[in-house]
Order: sequence, then C-alpha cells, then structure tokens
Amino acid sequence: GVEQQFDEHLRGTTGSQIFARDAHGNPLPGQRVTVEEPRAGGEVLLTLDMELQEIAQSALLEAIDEHQAFGGDILITNPYTGEIKALFSIRDKNIAALSAINAPFEPGSTLKVFTVAALLENGLADLNDSIDIGNGRWTINGRTLSDVHVESEQVTLREAFYESSNVGIAKAALVLPEGLHYQSLRDFGFGTRTGIKLPGEVEGVLRSPDRWSRQSPQSLAIGYEMSATPLQMAMAYGAIANGGTLMRPRLVREIRDANGRTLERLEAQEIRRVVSPQTAAQVGRAMVDVVETGTGGAARIGSYQVAGKSGTARFATGGVYQSGDYSSS
Repeated sequence: GVEQQFDEHLRGTTGSQIFARDAHGNPLPGQRVTVEEPRAGGEVLLTLDMELQEIAQSALLEAIDEHQAFGGDILITNPYTGEIKALFSIRDKNIAALSAINAPFEPGSTLKVFTVAALLENGLADLNDSIDIGNGRWTINGRTLSDVHVESEQVTLREAFYESSNVGIAKAALVLPEGLHYQSLRDFGFGTRTGIKLPGEVEGVLRSPDRWSRQSPQSLAIGYEMSATPLQMAMAYGAIANGGTLMRPRLVREIRDANGRTLERLEAQEIRRVVSPQTAAQVGRAMVDVVETGTGGAARIGSYQVAGKSGTARFATGGVYQSGDYSSS
C-alpha cells in the first residue's frame, strides 16, 4: 500500500546510453555515449516499529487460528501523535488485504464508549445515574434488546457500561437528541475518511438523522446501523486515551530524496477536540473498570493498568445477518 501511494518518489528512473555496434551486433569499444544517468529512488521513512509489527502479526495469527476466524486486523498507535506503530490485516489468508482501512464493520458494543462520552460531555448523564433494566429485556419501537451479562434489575450507568448492558446503554441514550448523537459520532471521525496516506481507504457508513428509522437511536447507541473501519475505531479510541483530541493517523514520518536529504517531515496533526479532558478521563476510568471488573477481564496484564472495551456484533453479508457469524473486538 505504501509502495503504491509513493511509487513515483520511490522508483527512481533508468538511464540511457547510445553506442555503436559492429557488423555482428557487438558494442564497439569507446563508442558509447551516456545520454542520461540512472537515478536512484528516494526514501520513505515509516512510523512502524518492526518489533511491535512482528509481535502484532504473531498475536493476530494466533487469535485467528484459535477462533477459526476468516480474518482480522490489529493496530498499535501512539494516541498522542497519531503514529501507527503496527498494522497488520489478513482476510482469507490474504495478508495484503488492508482491511483495516477498506473493510468497515458494525462495531457493536465497542461503540458504547462514544455513546457514554456524548452523554457525559453534554451533561445529560452521570456515571452514577441509576437505570432500571428490569429482566434484561426491553422492547422499544418494535425492537427487543436483551442483555447477556447483567444480573441486577437496577444498575448505574458505569455498571451498564462495564457489564456491556444493551438495555442500560440504550435507555441512557434516550435523552440524547438525534442531531447531537449524530454530530458526536461525526466528531469522533465516523462516516469520514481518516486521511491516512494509503490507497483505498473507505469512510464507512453513518447516516444523517433524516435517514434514521424509529429504531436508529437505540441501535446506534449499542453499535449497530453504522459501520467503521478498524483504523477509524483505533483513532477514535485514541482521542479518549490522549485526553479528548482526534488525531490524523500517520504511517509516514519523513520523505527523503536519493541523496538522503529531507524533502518533507510529517508532523503530528490534530483534527479537532472532541471531548474535554475531564470527559475523556471519566470514560477512560470506566474503560479500566471494563477490564478489572467487567467483560474485558481477559485483557488484564499483571500489575499494568489496562483500559478497554469488548464488543461482539452479528456479521452481515450483502446486508443480511449470517447465522452464527460474528465480528469480535
């Protein structure tokens, strides 16, 4: 992908010579004139850390094998600079798939991070607010939502988040105006390309409120009726990690000519502030609860503090959900 994007700079040019031949077609000594010297191509210095890239690739292949999945993506980024430290995608054994930028999916519960962020940022909810989830089933506008992990009838928003309650998060989102809900997701970068310097990036799907159904607000609150690429998700999560700023992803650090001179140095680029540092910190702490208390326990690493959010969504092919097929994050 990088080679294709920067082909003109990398490939250099071939040289040319004119020379005389004898009657048998052999070049005559001393009868050679160089018209143009060959020129070496330039250099593109990447942000990738090859040790991390190797670790990421190995981890993804192991996970795909363990779960008998047809593919997957893994990204490691620096949330403060937008630098991509590792990027590896595979689809049906094709390691050149670049599905991290061109294969959007419904994120499911991993999108609940941004529902909660929108509620907190706009003063519409508090993590200690109480939510009645009843028996874990709720029918609204003809659609029934259900919970898997939650056992209590009354939970706080924090508990609904770290136990990944569909009912709890969807009920909390009832106070979120449609326009504000949509704009918050747009601010986090959904429905638009990230601008990474790789060919074939897609923008995913995020419909404007005038195209929503009555079920859309609740569906979006729990990560359905929209799609995002793994890179979009990584950059949006990075905005929570760095204190509230969406960064432009960077795979290229520097461009040099054939003589090693720097032609362009790509600096960290802020796109916009999406939430306040206070909101980012609150959501970040709730994500730590996911790992330490909730559904993300498998991500715990010894004495390190880990924040995260798990997610499983039904997988659709041609707009139809396939029985037994899921995407997992």
